[in-house]
Amino acid sequence: MRVVGRERLAVLRGEGGETAKWASSWLAELRDAHWKRPADVIVQFPKARPQHDGSFLFPVPKQERAIRVLVAFSHGLALVVAITVLKVTNGH
Repeated sequence: MRVVGRERLAVLRGEGGETAKWASSWLAELRDAHWKRPADVIVQFPKARPQHDGSFLFPVPKQERAIRVLVAFSHGLALVVAITVLKVTNGH
């Protein structure tokens, strides 16, 4: 996939440690992906969450944040839209 908006990952990479390493690995895997349909995303990233707007949330390990990505499958393009805070529910 051609990845646009990778500069939005700077906040994760700037944290150093495991988060920075994970973000770099995630980006490398995304660049090497050849997704043709939404199911391909879930096969490669089982924790990815499809959203109603057609984007996907990729949870960042050990954090309450996720990377929101919009994918144009027919163009082989992945747009990193934002780093978002995941909603945490307490069961109520």
